[in-house]
Amino acid sequence: MDKYTYPLFFEAKGLSDNDIQDIWRYFQRGQDSGGGECGIPGEVDGNTYKICFKDKEVQERVLLRKFHAISISGGKQYLTVSQTSLPPQTLNQSSTSQSQAPTKVITKHLEKTFNIDIFLLYYLRDKPKALKILQKQLSYIGCTVELKFEDENVVVRGDSQSQPGECPAEKKEQQLDQIFSRFNENYLCYHVFEPKQIKMLLQDSSLKIDDIKVYNENGYAVVVGEVHAVKEKIADLENIQYTKKELPIVEKHYRLIEEEFNREMCANYPDVKVVRGSATITLEGSDTEVQSGAAKLDELIKNIKENRVKFPTALLTFIKTSGAISKYQARFQQSLRNPVFFEVGSDLVLSSLSSDALNEAEAAVMREFKVATVQLQGAAAVPPDLDRVKEILMKAKKEANISELRVDVSFMPGVTGTTTTKVRLVGYSEDVNKLNEVLHGFQKNEVDIQEVLNLPHPELVDCFDKVLDLIGMKQTKVTLKASHVPHPCVLVMGPRSLVQKVQADLAKSLAQLSTDTVVLNGPAVQLYFQEEGRKNKEVLERSCQVIIREQQEVYSQSTASVLDLYPEPLYINVLSSNPDRLESNTASSTPNTTAVNKTNLEIKLSTLEDEQVNVVVAPMVSKKLTSTKVGKCLLKKAGNPLQKVFDLIARRWTLSAGNVMVVDAPPALSCSKIFFIECLQWDGVDGLSMQTLANGLKRCLELCVKEGWCSVAFPIIGPGVILKYPQKEAIQVLTDSIHQFGLSGSCGSLHNISVVIKPDYQDSEECYQEVYRQLSLKMKQRGQVTFKSLKSDLADVTIKVGGVVELQLVFGDIVNETTDAVVNSTNFTNFQGGVCRKILTMAGPQVEAELRNAKVKKGDILKTPPGGFPCKAILHVCGEKNVSLIEKQLFYIIQLCESSGYKSVALPAICAGSAGLDPNHVAYAILQGVKTAASFRPLQCLTNIRLVLNKLNVFLAFKKRAMQMFPSTVINTVVSHAPPVMNIHPSILSTSSRIQHYTFMIVGLCRKNVDNAIANLKSLYQAECATEIFRQDELAGLTQDDVNHLKQLIEVLGVHVVEDHYNPGCWTVSGLKDGVHQVMEMIRKSAT
Repeated sequence: MDKYTYPLFFEAKGLSDNDIQDIWRYFQRGQDSGGGECGIPGEVDGNTYKICFKDKEVQERVLLRKFHAISISGGKQYLTVSQTSLPPQTLNQSSTSQSQAPTKVITKHLEKTFNIDIFLLYYLRDKPKALKILQKQLSYIGCTVELKFEDENVVVRGDSQSQPGECPAEKKEQQLDQIFSRFNENYLCYHVFEPKQIKMLLQDSSLKIDDIKVYNENGYAVVVGEVHAVKEKIADLENIQYTKKELPIVEKHYRLIEEEFNREMCANYPDVKVVRGSATITLEGSDTEVQSGAAKLDELIKNIKENRVKFPTALLTFIKTSGAISKYQARFQQSLRNPVFFEVGSDLVLSSLSSDALNEAEAAVMREFKVATVQLQGAAAVPPDLDRVKEILMKAKKEANISELRVDVSFMPGVTGTTTTKVRLVGYSEDVNKLNEVLHGFQKNEVDIQEVLNLPHPELVDCFDKVLDLIGMKQTKVTLKASHVPHPCVLVMGPRSLVQKVQADLAKSLAQLSTDTVVLNGPAVQLYFQEEGRKNKEVLERSCQVIIREQQEVYSQSTASVLDLYPEPLYINVLSSNPDRLESNTASSTPNTTAVNKTNLEIKLSTLEDEQVNVVVAPMVSKKLTSTKVGKCLLKKAGNPLQKVFDLIARRWTLSAGNVMVVDAPPALSCSKIFFIECLQWDGVDGLSMQTLANGLKRCLELCVKEGWCSVAFPIIGPGVILKYPQKEAIQVLTDSIHQFGLSGSCGSLHNISVVIKPDYQDSEECYQEVYRQLSLKMKQRGQVTFKSLKSDLADVTIKVGGVVELQLVFGDIVNETTDAVVNSTNFTNFQGGVCRKILTMAGPQVEAELRNAKVKKGDILKTPPGGFPCKAILHVCGEKNVSLIEKQLFYIIQLCESSGYKSVALPAICAGSAGLDPNHVAYAILQGVKTAASFRPLQCLTNIRLVLNKLNVFLAFKKRAMQMFPSTVINTVVSHAPPVMNIHPSILSTSSRIQHYTFMIVGLCRKNVDNAIANLKSLYQAECATEIFRQDELAGLTQDDVNHLKQLIEVLGVHVVEDHYNPGCWTVSGLKDGVHQVMEMIRKSAT
C-alpha cells in the first residue's frame, strides 16, 4: 500500500528530470515550503503534475502557501498548488461558485456571500486603498460590500431589479463572480514558517510604506498583498542572508562610543539587533547591515583620541588610591559634551571622541592636581625640629582628609652625609598649597636658618673671634662661624628673625673697620715674626687695639727653622753632591758669567721625584701633601721629613686656589725647593679650575726667576682621579703658561724648564706627542725665537755601523716612513692588530689578499709590491716570538735590501708589541742582527736603516741597549746647550735668602690705631736686626766643604750677604742679630 496518500496538484511547463528532483527536494524540506516527507512529483496530464505527502498535516501546511518559489536549473519556478487537478482558473471559478451561498432573491434586493481568506479580510481592513478599489468595482454594478471577520467572508448587497441602462440580475451576478475571481487572482496570502525569515519580516521597516502587510501568528507569519508585490518580497526574503557577528571591544572604548554608536544604528540600521557582552558586541541581522554596523563601530573606535599627561609617579599613585578616577570620570560624563575616559598607568591617559573635550579635561587635571617638593635645611632637616615639622604637617593632613583623601605627605632623606631632608606634598592643588604655606610658615618663624656674610679679606677667617672682640659684638642666640669655603665668609646661624638682624649689624660693623697692609723688607723678616717676634706682635695688638695678620706672600721664601727637621750632616752632604744646586743661586750675581736670555725646554721620560733640578712643581688640594698622586710619590721617596716641614708651612699658609706654597726639599730628593700649587677640581674649559692652575704655573715660573733658580721640572698637572682634567686641556694649560713666560723675556737665571712624563702611565705616548707638538709650535713667535732649544728623551739616535750605514732609532709611526723598503711584522693569519693593520690599511686590499694567499715557511721573508704605501716594496716577516729567529731575519732583511738595490729600509720592533716579547730582548736581537749583517760583508747600496718605535718603553729599551752595544763615539743624539759653568767666587755666599718681603694686614676700629700699629711693627723688626762686614781674604782658608756648610747656614738663618760697593773687597752680612753673629763666627773661625 502506498504510504504517500495526500496529493496536491500544480501546473508547470517543460520540466526536466533534474527540475522535478529540485521540486521534490523543495517540498521535502519543511523549512522553505512548510512540507515534509513526500513522493517524487509525477506528470498527470500535459502540464499538470501531482505530488503526494505522507501526512495530512503536511499537505494542509503546504496548501496554506498556494504560491511557492522554487530554484531550478532554468531559474526561479513559481508554482500554485491545489487539491484538484483542474486548471487554476477553473479551480478558482469552481471554488468561487462552490463557496457562494444560495442567492436570496427578493423583490428589490440582491445579497450574495463570498468566502475569503481571513488574512485577506485583515488586509482589506488594514489597507484602505485595496478596500476602496474593491468598493469602486462593486459600485459600477450598484453593489456594496461588508466584511464579516467572524464568518471569514464578505457580503455583497445590491438591487436585483434592473434599472434602465443596467444589465439584468443574472448578468449582475456573473459580474460579481468575475470581480471576486479577479480579486482572488490579484492578491496572495503567503505563509512563512522559517523563524529567521519571520524575524526579518517583522523587522523590515520598508513594509510600513509598501502595499504589503505581514501578520504574525503562532509559529508562522502571513504575507498579504498584490501577487507581484508578495512574490518580489518573498524572492528578496529568500535571497537575504541572515548573519550574526561577535566583535571584541575594550570596555573603555565602548563607554566612549556607546551613545554615538546607538544613535547611528537606530538611524541607519534599525533592523540590526545589538547585544552587549562583557568584552564583546554582537550584531544580528542581514549580512549587509551587520557588516555596515561593524564598519561603523570600527570607524568610531579609530576616531578615539588620546592625550597622555606626564605626571610624577607620586601624583599618579595618589590619583589611583584617592578615588579621583571615578570622581572625575563621572564629572566629565556630566559636564563635557562628549564622554572622556580617565585612566592611570605609567602616565595619566585621557581618551575621547572630541579634541575639545580632551583639552578641557586635561586643563582641569593639570590645574587641580599638584606635587610640591620643599627642601628642609639645617636644623629643620634633623630632629628635634624635623619631628615638629612632621607633627604639624600630619595634623594639617588629617584635617584636609576628613571627608576624602585630598593630600598626602612624605619625607625623603637627602644625600648621605648632608643635613637636608625633602618634604613631598602631593594631591589636590588647593590642599597642597595650604600645607605648603604651613611648612613655609614653620621654617620662617620656628626653625633655625643659616645665612652667609662675605668677608673682605681671607685673613679675617682665622682670627674672626678677635674681630668680634674688636667690634664688641656679643650674641648668645645666634652662632657666628668663619669659613674659607666656598670663599672667605661668616656663617650666621640661629632663629630667622634674629639671624637677619645680626647679619645686618655685623655687615655694618665690618664696613666701618679700617684696614691697611704694610710690607716689611729685610732678611729673615718672616722668620722673626713666626718665631721670636710673635709674642711681641701679640702685645702690640693689645696695646694698639688692632688685629695684625700675616698675608701669605706667594713670592716669599719659606724659611722655617729646618735645623731640627733635617740632620745637618746629611743636608750638607746632599749639597756637596749636587753642584748644580749651588750654581743655581749664583747665576744672577756671579761676575764672571755671561747671562743667557733664552731658556732650554726639555721633555723627560722619568719620575718627578727622581729629577735633579733646583725646583720641582707639584699639585695639592686643600693643603694636603697626599691629596694627589704626585704628592704621594714625593712623600714615598722623601719620607717623614718632608711631611713634617710641609705641615709646618701649611699651618701658617693661607689657603687660596692658584696660590703657591714653597717648601724646602729634604735630602732624599735631588732638588732644593718644592712649589706646591693649590688646585681645584676640573669644572670645564671656561671654569675657574683652568684659570687658577694657569695662575699657579705662572707664579712658579716668576718665583724661579725672582729667587735665581736655574732649573725647574713640571709634571702634567690635572689628569687623574682627583683633579679630573682632560689630558689635552691639562697639557694646553702647562704649555701656554711656559709659552707666555718665554714671551715675557724675563727668563733671568732660569735656563732649563723640564716637562716630566712617566713612561708607564696610561696614554703616555699620546701625552708625549701632544706636549712635543705644543712646545714645538711655541719655539718661535712671529719669527722671534722664544726658547733656545727643545730637547727630548725621545730624540732620534743615530749610530754609525760598519762605517757607512746609519742606524737610526726613531720614535714615531712607521706609516709615515718614505724609505725604499718597509718591514711588516705579521703572523700571516691575523691582519687586524698592531703595525700590520696600519701598513695593510695604507697598502690596500690587493696587498692584503696576496698576503692571505701566501704560503710562507718559518723564518722566510715574503716580498710584495707596496700598493698604496709610499715605498718600493714591503717585506713581511713573522718573528714567531723567538729572539734568535728575529736576529737571523734582520740579517736576511739587510741582505735582501742590499741585493734589491734599496738604499733605505724602515722596520718596527718585531714581536715587541701585541706579540708580547720583552722589548729589551727584541732590541738586542735586532741590533745584533744589524751589527752582524753590516760586518759580514761591506754594504754598498743600503746606507740607512730606521728602527721606528711607537711605544715609549720600547724606544727607551732600544736606546739603552744601543748605548751598551755600540761605543759612544759612533752614537749621535740631539743635545741641548748646557747653561754656562759658574766660577767659584765669594759671591757664592749671596744665596737665595736675599731681602725678603713680608706683608701684614692690620685691622682696627679707626685709622689712628692702624697707623700706630704700622709704626710700632716696623720698630719691632728693626730693633732685632744687625749688620757686619768681612773682607774677601777672610774666606781664603775655607775648603769646599766649609763653603757648602757656610752657604747652608746662611740659607737656613735667612742672612743676607752682598758685596759692599763702597769698600772694595768687603762684603756685608745683614739679618737678625743671632743669625749674623753665627755666620760671622763661622767665617772668623775658619779664617783662623
